[in-house]
Amino acid sequence: MLFRLHQRDSERASSLSCSAVMDVMEDTEGHLFVSTESGGINQILSENLLADTLNFRHFNEMFHAQGSDIVQSLSLLSDHRLMAVGSCQVMLIDSTFQGRVLDARYFQDDCRFSEAHPLALSGDRWLFGLMDGAVVTTMQQMTNSAARPRLVLTSASVQGGNSDFSVETSDSVVLRSDERSLTLRFAALDYSAADRISYAFRLSTDEQWHYIGHDRTATLLDLEPGTYLLEIRSTNADGEWQDNVRRVTIVVTPTFWESLPGRLLIFLLILATIAVVAYTLLYIRRIKRQQRETLEKYLAMIEDEEVKEAKVVLGKPSDQGRAKETVDPMLERVMAFIEEHISDSDVGVGDMASAAATSRSGLQRKLKQAMGITPQDLLREARLKRACQLLHTSNKTVAEVAYACGFSDPKYFSRCFKQRTGQSPTEYKSASEEV
Repeated sequence: MLFRLHQRDSERASSLSCSAVMDVMEDTEGHLFVSTESGGINQILSENLLADTLNFRHFNEMFHAQGSDIVQSLSLLSDHRLMAVGSCQVMLIDSTFQGRVLDARYFQDDCRFSEAHPLALSGDRWLFGLMDGAVVTTMQQMTNSAARPRLVLTSASVQGGNSDFSVETSDSVVLRSDERSLTLRFAALDYSAADRISYAFRLSTDEQWHYIGHDRTATLLDLEPGTYLLEIRSTNADGEWQDNVRRVTIVVTPTFWESLPGRLLIFLLILATIAVVAYTLLYIRRIKRQQRETLEKYLAMIEDEEVKEAKVVLGKPSDQGRAKETVDPMLERVMAFIEEHISDSDVGVGDMASAAATSRSGLQRKLKQAMGITPQDLLREARLKRACQLLHTSNKTVAEVAYACGFSDPKYFSRCFKQRTGQSPTEYKSASEEV
């Protein structure tokens, strides 16, 4: 013989709902059901009953609605329904695990049932054992369902405001764009035992019913814009869920930005922003390219006499000829001054402004607009341009080139040259000689 112990495991949702097992029953289809002392009814899902671990399905909604999940014994009725006997009530459960609850209201007394199985007597009668005796009833009486109560809306409250008691006269509730929360109150019209009726509701976005017990309020918070269908249903006084669904259409008005025109406008604004940013970047790139070309054009006017003679010998055209095509008179005066005093390390921005017949700020604005650089940058670029020419065409040393181009410190010249060309003056001169 093999024995396996199965009990509640808090780490496993499919374990037994309660370790205190009261009864085990098999239905006509071979399904095994286990009743527990405080966990309702469990169905064994595992096919191999000798497995080390069994998986269980829990049926607790009905018991939670009644406030007790004690099931002392199980019996199978002729119509394939289960009869579960609790501590103070008897439940008739169908295949969907919904059904009727028989308690003190039905038996006309506060019955405390024992753990004994109910006994089927002749004449369709059933005997239930009590802690202090027994009680007999018939199946016809137990299955005779009460009338289906009508479900009505009693009030509605929007955003926690005042209650509207006329909500029952309409099948829809419309919320403004600034209203996103709704509380509905309802009641099943069964005056025999209103405190025994349980309720449930669901939105069209939900698949499962929300069981709220005896509470008669449904609160919907932070609703998104759109149309919803709210369904509410209830049990009768005997605990049987009824087909008395009350449906309410809820319309949440969107704000302008949540509506289709608003979303389209946002989309167009995003596209316009992207277009403006792209145009701005392209415009900046074009301006920078033009400034770079202008700078190169004016730097081409800086040529040493030795460089001009070397180009004549080699049969190459002079850069100055190409640079003279379109020039600005003011910039031409600046470049002529730089070319004349390029070897003078004491030349500054003030001297350049005087030669151009303008102020220092005027020269600054003009160069920024035309070339994108400051006067100091232009002077340094011109000196480095002349240095490249001399290193390429003359036999002067690096120090001689530095002094000839207005640099008082050969080391500083070497740093500036490498920063601009990526090569030291010596490396640049060696590469030029190889070519």
